[in-house]
Amino acid sequence: MTDEESKQRIQQWQDRLHDTFDYNGVLGGKILLGTMDLEEAVGQLFVRKYHGHRVLTDAFLDFFGETLQTQLAFHWQYGWPSNQPNYAPTFLMYLTMFRTVRATEVLSVHGYPLQGYALQRSIKDQVFTLWAIVNNMMPFNEIFGWQEGLTPGATRTEDNRKIAANRMKA
Repeated sequence: MTDEESKQRIQQWQDRLHDTFDYNGVLGGKILLGTMDLEEAVGQLFVRKYHGHRVLTDAFLDFFGETLQTQLAFHWQYGWPSNQPNYAPTFLMYLTMFRTVRATEVLSVHGYPLQGYALQRSIKDQVFTLWAIVNNMMPFNEIFGWQEGLTPGATRTEDNRKIAANRMKA
C-alpha cells in the first residue's frame, strides 16, 4: 500500500466516524459537548471550594518550574557534572514529576479531582525515591533494582524478574 493509498484509507475511516458521530455538525456533539461543559463546571467548583489548595499548588509549581529552568540553563552553560553519573537521569525524574504534578492539576480543574489525587499518590512515592537517592541512602542503580548486572543471554522475562526481586530488597 502506498502512502497515498494509506492516507486515503485513513480519510475514509475518519469520514465514516464523522457520518456516525456527527450531531448538528459537531463530531461528538450529542454527548461529548455536554460532558465537557459539566467537567468545566465541576472544575470551577473545585477551584472555588479549595482555593487554599490552588494557591499553594500554583506557588509550588511556579517555584518548581523556575528551579528546573535555572538548573537546565546551568547545564546548557556548564554541562552535566562529570563526577555524578546519575545526575542526568535524576534531573529527568524531577522534570517528569513536574509534568505529572501539572497533569494532576489539569485533572482537578477539569472535573476529575479524585483521579488527580490518585496520581498525586504516585508522585509522593517518586519523591521518597528521589529523596533516598539525593540523601545517599541508596544509590540510583540499587533503588531501581539494577545493582546486579543483567544476565547475558537471559530472556527479558528473566531479567524483569531479577530487577523486580532487587527492587523488593530496596
